[in-house]
Amino acid sequence: MVTIYDIAKEANVSPATVSRVLNRQGNVRDETAQKVLKVAKKRNYSPNTMARSLRTKKTNLIGLIIPDIENPIYPAPVRGIQDVANRKDYSVIIHSTDGDERKEIDTIRRLTAVGVDGLIINISEACTLLVEEIRRLRRISLPVVALGPWHPDLEIDCVSVNNEKGAYMATEHLLKLGYHKVAIIKGPEGNISSRERFLGYKKAMEDYCEPISEGMISEGNFKLGSGYKAAKRLIEKNKLDAIFCVNDVMALGAMAAIREEGLRIPDDIALIGFDDIELANLSRPSLSTVAQPKYETGKIAAELLFKQIEGKLSSGKYYSIEPNLVIRETTLKVKEMTTT
Repeated sequence: MVTIYDIAKEANVSPATVSRVLNRQGNVRDETAQKVLKVAKKRNYSPNTMARSLRTKKTNLIGLIIPDIENPIYPAPVRGIQDVANRKDYSVIIHSTDGDERKEIDTIRRLTAVGVDGLIINISEACTLLVEEIRRLRRISLPVVALGPWHPDLEIDCVSVNNEKGAYMATEHLLKLGYHKVAIIKGPEGNISSRERFLGYKKAMEDYCEPISEGMISEGNFKLGSGYKAAKRLIEKNKLDAIFCVNDVMALGAMAAIREEGLRIPDDIALIGFDDIELANLSRPSLSTVAQPKYETGKIAAELLFKQIEGKLSSGKYYSIEPNLVIRETTLKVKEMTTT
């Protein structure tokens, strides 16, 4: 195994100089640094990460906790986080918790036991036990950033799309097109993103003086099958002309249910989702939706985390990312579709 002493001997410098070069600590002439790097590359030098962590008190690992690794909303923010981590010479440990509070707490404790230098957590619900666990992390000065809905009580930096505004935009789009009986397929009651999106839907309906009956609200769990079943329930109970789904995956399930009932999209029922996953544009008809800059949210969350790791205190600030409306075929009138 090649050590820094081997590199120092061949490069004719001190081991301390090799250490400064490899750890990017500066105070080394460019010519010397290049010579050290050339020897390290030639000798296929790989740093002893365990030894380095003992010396620096850092593992160069960060943890990322998300609710559902199968959900197509997550690859883009994960990529944003990984790209920032790679530039910092860090690795990312990813855990999926199914949005279960007990699993989230257990995962936090496992990752802290491993010795991660910081955590990015997508919190689906701010339950009492989870709030206490995150406060414990703050007491031990472990950097933490929330990716997703803001939790003021946690006093940690948070990065999220403006869910309420995005849902308002989606609902208003349908109402401006002349749809009146706009139903909603929301997520689980305890989910904060779903609650925020429901509030946006409700506010738009109120602003346009459109009533919301109990039968116009159906619940899913953000997955394809639940969107299908929720749409079936809505169609059985109501004479609808449009449905807003709080995520694209459920909207695609709803699309299958609408077709199965012999109804046409958007002629009989218009449909709009939220997230702008890749499949939204590939479905037929293509799905209108609310886009959020997913890569950017992950990138910003990672940059905030590394500021803390490098010594800057968390401000407990909410970083709201603006959504934008993406209009596709599921909300176009027949005349519009034939002329585009």
